Amino acid sequence: MKKIAITQARGRLEKVQAALAALTQARTFADADSAWSDFLLASSGVYSKLEQGAKGAGKSEAWFGRKKYERKHDPLLRYIHHARNADEHGIEPVTAHHTGSFAAAGNGAYRLDGSGGPDHVDLKITHLGGEPPRIEITRPSVKLVLVRDARYGDTFEPPAAHLGNALEDQSPLAVAKLALSYLECLLAEGSELVE
Repeated sequence: MKKIAITQARGRLEKVQAALAALTQARTFADADSAWSDFLLASSGVYSKLEQGAKGAGKSEAWFGRKKYERKHDPLLRYIHHARNADEHGIEPVTAHHTGSFAAAGNGAYRLDGSGGPDHVDLKITHLGGEPPRIEITRPSVKLVLVRDARYGDTFEPPAAHLGNALEDQSPLAVAKLALSYLECLLAEGSELVE
């Protein structure tokens, strides 16, 4: 493994970390989409730098071949790889936006009063008698969607597992955290192969 490749892959990993931080702090759909796109691109860059650094070194080439095989067969790693391809080479969205909701239900009597503007709503619930209302609030969220790699016509569902473990959370943030952890280990392994 060439040392310069590790240095450059580390730079890409820093971009992955920055994109994850931006995704964590995103307050709008546009911010979340931008951070996710940056995350996908930087993640791909880690692989690209390590692949170039492994060329010409038998032990490193064999190691990278195993990692490439793992990416091809692990649902989370495969999804990120193809979501990046779809985002970079296609025009279909790689996320979906859910605006959230508010619901009140029950057998009692209550009144809802609301006021506000386009970016917020103030609600007041007045219990008028009987069973108190049940309140359900669903926050706005960004979801991963089926991605289509237009170059080959393949489609890939959001990942349901990673390294043999089922995913409880398939949000972009949860997937990005798992991918970052994997990429950190990948870089550490690659660093051990420096000649």
